[in-house]
Amino acid sequence: MDTIVIGEGVELDARPASAISRMLGALIDLAVLVAVLLLVAILLTNVARIGVPEAVADVGGTVAIAFVLIVLPTTVDTLTRGRTLGKLAVGIRVVRDDGGPIVFRQAFVRALVGVVELWLTFGSVALICSLVHPQGKRVGDILAGTYAVRVRGGAGDGRRSSCRRTSPSGRARRTSRVCPTAWRCPCGSSWDGRRACTPARASSSGRA
Repeated sequence: MDTIVIGEGVELDARPASAISRMLGALIDLAVLVAVLLLVAILLTNVARIGVPEAVADVGGTVAIAFVLIVLPTTVDTLTRGRTLGKLAVGIRVVRDDGGPIVFRQAFVRALVGVVELWLTFGSVALICSLVHPQGKRVGDILAGTYAVRVRGGAGDGRRSSCRRTSPSGRARRTSRVCPTAWRCPCGSSWDGRRACTPARASSSGRA
């Protein structure tokens, strides 16, 4: 069971999504992208019939393919914080290695690498890597520092897991079944996956 350590020594058990769940989610997303590609191809064909120069048509086709394969997945992943239509259907979400929501950089890297490992190799590289990696990561996840977790049946951000608070003696104590979306650090700030409470901040807050 993977654990993510946040402020106050709290550990969250984040269960990586299974290879089957990721595969089903990817197939749904693939079907959506193929449908968009077909619509774009039909549109470009109709535009070419009205006498558009061949060079312009070629540039338009290249831009359209780049939009569908890179820009669209990046935008959707960024806006939904790692929950595309396929991932939403199978109950998984892509998060950062520290458990926080992905941002534009991670979404862009995943989409860019996906052109090679998902489209050019027909998903074979991604499938092999997901089966071999202990967290089910594909190459894009390894380079972006992300992985997919199961979120169906949770609360707040959908993550149902067991939480453990680490005591000064090093022993972990279970605190609750459903982890809240934010934890209060000793320094008074809320942990949202973007930062952790540092010892210096906590000690300065305690003196205040």
